[in-house]
Amino acid sequence: MPPGFPCLRFQPALRIRSDDPGRLSTLLQVGPGVFSVHALRPYKSWETFWPVAQEGIDLLLKARHDAEKLQPFFSANVMYVDVFEESIIGERSVPQFLKDVLGFGLSLPAVMREQVSNEDQIDIQLSLKLPLQDELEMRLSIDGKTVWGDKRGIPMRMIVSSRRILSPELKDISAVFEASHLAIRHTFVGLTERIHSKMGPIGEEL
Repeated sequence: MPPGFPCLRFQPALRIRSDDPGRLSTLLQVGPGVFSVHALRPYKSWETFWPVAQEGIDLLLKARHDAEKLQPFFSANVMYVDVFEESIIGERSVPQFLKDVLGFGLSLPAVMREQVSNEDQIDIQLSLKLPLQDELEMRLSIDGKTVWGDKRGIPMRMIVSSRRILSPELKDISAVFEASHLAIRHTFVGLTERIHSKMGPIGEEL
């Protein structure tokens, strides 16, 4: 942010990235009322990302002004964005992929189906909001085929959020993030069970 430019609430004003070669894929952002940690490509695993994120949270807690140290946090979110590329989708349409691969039972009412000229060209945007255990909430959204550059795919976004106010304690905050990650991982592994053999990590060259 340029010097003298006003800091907007809930907008990052400072980006921090370690010069440690082992931590270059993690970016921290902080601003008035907001703190976020981002895993950049190549994302390796939660086990390599989480210690850096947890260290950042600890530093944030220690750096808070005395007048704010005991103030709670109103929200904590973990978000994963995955893209199913054409090598995984194959010749399936979006509705076929959602139904046959991910297991979402989708069907059009007869009055709409009878008017469709080509079912393979139907585009779907799916959005779900699910209450979870441990006072968590999951939001899952799947868009139709998206084009970026020379690539095409179906993006899926999962966000798990706390539904309670969090105390300004590293232990409490960490527990929410770890539970949120477990919920996302469990959901993703279950949804993609039929295509595990085709999946793999995305390397630096991509």
